[in-house]
Amino acid sequence: MKGWIAYCADNFAAEKIRVTGQQRTDLITGFTPGKITNRGIAALLGVHHSIVDRAKAKAGIAPTTGKVRSAD
Repeated sequence: MKGWIAYCADNFAAEKIRVTGQQRTDLITGFTPGKITNRGIAALLGVHHSIVDRAKAKAGIAPTTGKVRSAD
């Protein structure tokens, strides 16, 4: 059983799980605008915030207006 636990730890850690570009875009655009910052989304997905910025711009999601609080 220890071998299985080690295998899962090595292959299913959060930083090891990869998604395709389209899956990442779907995740990014799935968040409700104004509820979480782009930097927050980037931190959750393990990518740079500019990737989130570009994905939202390409999808036509306008930046939120006003102040947005972040947990960053």
